[in-house]
This record gives sequence, structure tokens and C-alpha cells, in this order.
Amino acid sequence: MTTMDKRDPDNATDLDEEIFAAETPGDEAADKFFRAKAAVEERVERRNRIADALIRKWNVLFPRI
Repeated sequence: MTTMDKRDPDNATDLDEEIFAAETPGDEAADKFFRAKAAVEERVERRNRIADALIRKWNVLFPRI
């Protein structure tokens, strides 16, 4: 295999292990942060969908000449 799998502990360097540990939160504060981040991303996606729908409706009601 030419590329090293960073998730394989046999091939991981110390820096890779630190990055992996940071990516997988283990404490409550990190879990709370990632849940809040996901909730914000959901709200942003929902607002974007609503905005797109309103723009499409506006374009149907008032087409460009």
C-alpha cells in the first residue's frame, strides 16, 4: 500500500494520534460543542433552503423581461 492509513494505529505517528484524538472528542464539553455546532449547521441549511424557495417563488411571480 502506497498511502499510509492514518486511522491504523500501527502506521500512525505521534502527531497523527494527536490529530485523531482531537477529532474524536471524549469529554462532555467537546460533545456539547459538536452537538451545538451540528444544530447551528442544521439551522443554516434550513434557512438556505427557505431562502432558495422564496427566490424561486419570487422569480415565478415576477419573471425578468
